[in-house]
Formats: sequence, structure tokens, C-alpha cells
Amino acid sequence: MNWPTKKLGEVCNFQNGLWKGKIPPFKKVKVLRNTNFCNSGYLDLSNVTEIEVEKKQLADRLLQKGDLILERSGGGPTQPVGRVVYFDADGEFSFGNFTTRIRVKNPEELYDRYLWRYLNVLYISGITEMMQKQTTGIRNLNFSE
Repeated sequence: MNWPTKKLGEVCNFQNGLWKGKIPPFKKVKVLRNTNFCNSGYLDLSNVTEIEVEKKQLADRLLQKGDLILERSGGGPTQPVGRVVYFDADGEFSFGNFTTRIRVKNPEELYDRYLWRYLNVLYISGITEMMQKQTTGIRNLNFSE
């Protein structure tokens, strides 16, 4: 049996995270950051920060169960970027500016937990290290890769 292949952009939507708000009105919200990522692919919710963000930006940056959050920038000399966590928490959360939300467009076409596991394999196996560049000590994931 041949499985159809598609580019990730064909089956997922991508959205970059929030910065602290500059133009009112603001809303205080829990924001998941790289520091909440565990290398295992799970979230550590013991130290979630709350920041005031612009309401207009928050509207399309609220997380839904099944969303994946990708660490696209940060890391360091011994910590590559590319970790991916699965969001399944209750409550209102958003995601920080060094992360990108990946949302599966059609769950009947692509199972979100499968994609999460697959992307974690890419990170754990070191493949994402080849997909990044480093400037001034900060690593950035090259999205075209």
C-alpha cells in the first residue's frame, strides 16, 4: 500500500507566538515558553508565566487541545532547537514569541499525535540540528528545511 505524501504546509497551519502587548486593549493570559518544554515532548506547567498581550493578537493565538508547539528559536551551544510539545491542558493558554503553533487542518487526514511523535523523533535523532543556524549564541530553526 502506498501512502500519499504531502508537504507539512499542505496539512497544517502555522502561527508564530506572542510578544508582550504594546497597543491596548490588553488581556492577561498564560503563555507557554521554551522553558515549559521537556525534552520528552511533554509540557511542564509548574512555572507558566502570565503576560499582558494585545487582545487582537490573542484571538488567533489561543491554543486548542491537539495543537503542537514547536521551539523555533533559542537553545544554545549544547541545546539544539526543534523540540515539539503536545498541548492538551485545560484552560486558556497561548504560546510565546520563540515558538510556533502547528495545527493540523484535517484530523481525519493527519493524526496530531502521530505528527507530534514523528517530529519528536526528528529532534531526538538529531535531524533538526541540521535544520538550524546559529547567530550570537541563539539557534534558529530554518523553516524552509
